[in-house]
Amino acid sequence: MTEPTHLRRAVREDADAIVAVIKDVVQETYGHLFSGPAPSPADAVIWVGSWVTVVDGRVAGVGRIDGALISDLWLRPDCRGRGVGRDLLALLEAQIKAAGHRQARLRVVAENGPALRFYARHGWQEAQRYPHERHGFPMVDMHKRLDDRTGDG
Repeated sequence: MTEPTHLRRAVREDADAIVAVIKDVVQETYGHLFSGPAPSPADAVIWVGSWVTVVDGRVAGVGRIDGALISDLWLRPDCRGRGVGRDLLALLEAQIKAAGHRQARLRVVAENGPALRFYARHGWQEAQRYPHERHGFPMVDMHKRLDDRTGDG
């Protein structure tokens, strides 16, 4: 039986598990976009203080914000479709709103159809497409209104 999802701030002891989740997702979802090995995630220490979701005692995903931007949202494949990503996304959106922003932003690799559909189901809209600044593959900027006012905070 699966225990309930637990959302909390990441601590130093989570860093290796977070990096492992990201490496797995990058290889699974984006590995074919690179001629050599896919790039590794940033140094493990930067993930301390981000948000993690824990399922069955293991880090199932990680999310991080930078102002009004959801800079990262990674989820283990075996935890998809169970509401784990939805809960993490809602927490990140709430953090952005609590910081006074009226609109949230994120970006996704254009080939990641499941992620695009996930965000669309949760009220996100495509804003623009453009080539990745370093690798050139297509990216999608998305945004979501967090209240009824105009502007982006």
